[in-house]
Amino acid sequence: MALDLDLARPDSVRFEADVVPHRLVLDPARTRLRLLGLNEPFVAVVLLPRGARSMRELSVNNPHFRTLDTIAPDLVHAVVTNEDGGFFSHHGFNTEAMKQAIAENLKAGAYRRGAGTITMQLARNLYTGHARTLSRKAQEIVLAWMLEHLTGVSKERLLEIYLNIIEWARGPRRRRGPRVSTSIATRTTSHSISPLFLATVIPSPGRWRWRVDSNGTARPYVKAQMHSSAAR
Repeated sequence: MALDLDLARPDSVRFEADVVPHRLVLDPARTRLRLLGLNEPFVAVVLLPRGARSMRELSVNNPHFRTLDTIAPDLVHAVVTNEDGGFFSHHGFNTEAMKQAIAENLKAGAYRRGAGTITMQLARNLYTGHARTLSRKAQEIVLAWMLEHLTGVSKERLLEIYLNIIEWARGPRRRRGPRVSTSIATRTTSHSISPLFLATVIPSPGRWRWRVDSNGTARPYVKAQMHSSAAR
């Protein structure tokens, strides 16, 4: 890893990172985290903010579980575009996004932008939790690399797990999975729900009650965000 940072010129930051595997493998007998067996049906323990947890069965026994090939392609593409446009080309983490986040956060003097890829978000939900610390971010990066290089799990399967465990709507009970998201969104508005709308909800579903008007219509700045995502 290489970091070259001039605090007086945040935009000039240089950040590079890569991993040379040297035939690294996971030892099943000594791997404490659930990193192996992700290609098989399993019960995911989803780590939520403030120490909360949620269980989600990723198998045909769960009527809300959806395999990737049964999720609407437009929804899949919208989520990938909005959350991690380089998902199918990076190797777990995106150094360019990290560089931009470092610069933006320094200029703001606060944490304003993350650089989490879909794989890093998956690692956060399954393994590290949501504490905003440098040590947690470092763990997230390493685990994302391990997921993509040492587990034998394809990008498609990682995306499938991610889509089935992320939170799409907030209410008395947290709702997870693409099937649930569509049914809940349809009940909250008289308009058809676009994939871009659902993709935009993902980062902060709990805040959406303030982002729509009394008729259930997205406010102008929200529409602008969705148009920006569509143009990427």
